[in-house]
Amino acid sequence: MVEHDDGIAGSGGLVSAPFSEAKTVSNSTTTALTGSGNNDAVNPRKIDVTSFNVAARHTGQFDAWMDSTNASLIGVSGAKATNTSNSNTAATVGNNGFVEADSFTIQAANAVKKGGPATANLPGVTSVTGAAVPVPTWNVNSSSGGLADVPAADSLTTISNSAIAKVGDGATMQQTGSMLAPGAFRVDASNQVNAKDRVKMASGGAVSAASGSSKVLADTNLAKVEVGDGATLSATGDLMLGARSIAGSIANPISTQTAVDVWGLVGVAPKGDSVSRFRADNRIEVGSAELRAQNDIRLNAGASTQYNPEIGSNTG
Repeated sequence: MVEHDDGIAGSGGLVSAPFSEAKTVSNSTTTALTGSGNNDAVNPRKIDVTSFNVAARHTGQFDAWMDSTNASLIGVSGAKATNTSNSNTAATVGNNGFVEADSFTIQAANAVKKGGPATANLPGVTSVTGAAVPVPTWNVNSSSGGLADVPAADSLTTISNSAIAKVGDGATMQQTGSMLAPGAFRVDASNQVNAKDRVKMASGGAVSAASGSSKVLADTNLAKVEVGDGATLSATGDLMLGARSIAGSIANPISTQTAVDVWGLVGVAPKGDSVSRFRADNRIEVGSAELRAQNDIRLNAGASTQYNPEIGSNTG
């Protein structure tokens, strides 16, 4: 899912009070689910395969840009960019399901990016003259000049992610195959957020005040692996459960920037704030269930099933 919004606004005259906004809203629900079954000797209703994979994955990209200019004698200008993203994924082995397989992979994952396209220009967007529109450098770029001017530039992004990988109540996952060369038995829930935001405010006049705000608030990132009551998980090698939420990367962390410039005969001190926030809730919840493995059982809250505790690395 890709959503981009770009706006340009301007006004002039003796009195004006324009307010312009670019806005994106992204809501996504992705579900993969199996039903119930049994291993009845006469009439079995089960899944019996070599490789069993249940995956619910969502990848979303969005961003908004607003360029606003107010060049009036007495004006109040405002430029705003707003992004809202809500992503929910669930990968579930249903209640009382019965599955036999040489390998198991269950994954619920959200990957959300606030950012422009990889191209130099906005795809499918042209100016009034038909020319291509470059990807803006600033998410909000507002400038104004006047005798009395109180402009504001604001960019706000809120992000909510929920990824749940679940083995339902009474479900059975029985791994088959060789114990000498066992297949994978992995159940993962993960969220990843990449976001970059920049706001610029410039104001000039005999009396001038300017404010700017850039905020990325990723306050909900729930990654949960749940094993219900009465479930049975049996592995011929390692049995691994992992729940992980990631804020950007070392090379590309979540970042916000605000630049505010003021000039004029009387300059009121400019005000700017930037907030980059990420909150993770990583859980592994095992009810009254039975977990058996011929090798290790690993419950990795804060890491994926790819985590190697011997060297402290996470490749997945």
